[in-house]
Amino acid sequence: MEKASFLPTKIPPSRLSVALTWVRHKLVSRSETVLLGLLLLIGLILSTRTETFLTSSNMLNIAYQSSWLAIAAIGVSMVIIIGGIDLSVGALMALAGAVTALSIQAGLPVGLSIVLGLGSSAFFGMINGLLVGQIGLPPFIVTLGIM
Repeated sequence: MEKASFLPTKIPPSRLSVALTWVRHKLVSRSETVLLGLLLLIGLILSTRTETFLTSSNMLNIAYQSSWLAIAAIGVSMVIIIGGIDLSVGALMALAGAVTALSIQAGLPVGLSIVLGLGSSAFFGMINGLLVGQIGLPPFIVTLGIM
C-alpha cells in the first residue's frame, strides 16, 4: 500500500510564467529600460499637472533644444563604429558657438559669423584627423590635446 504524498508535484511552467520571466530578465533588469520607464513616468506626471506640456509649441521647443545633441551623437557614433574615440567634440562645439557669437557681436553679418564658427571647428577637426590618420598618433591623446 502506497502512502499518500502531500508534497507538491512539479508543475511545468505555463507560457505566462515563461513570458514574465523573459520580460523580467531581458527588459526590466536592463538599466536603459528602467530609465525609459522613469522618463515616461515623468512625462505622464508633467502632462497631467500642466496644460502646456503636451502642446505642439513645447514639443517643437524640446526638439530644437536637443537637436545639437543629436547631431553630435551621430558624428561621435561614426567615430566609435570605426574604432576611434573623439574627446574634443564638446570643446569644438563650444568653440564654434563662441566664435560665431563673438563675430556677431563684432558686427559681422550672421551668415559670415556662422561660416567662421563652423570653419574654426572644422580646422581643428582637420588637425585631429591629420594627426591621427596621417601621423598615426593615438586618437585619445590627440583629441585630449586639442581640447
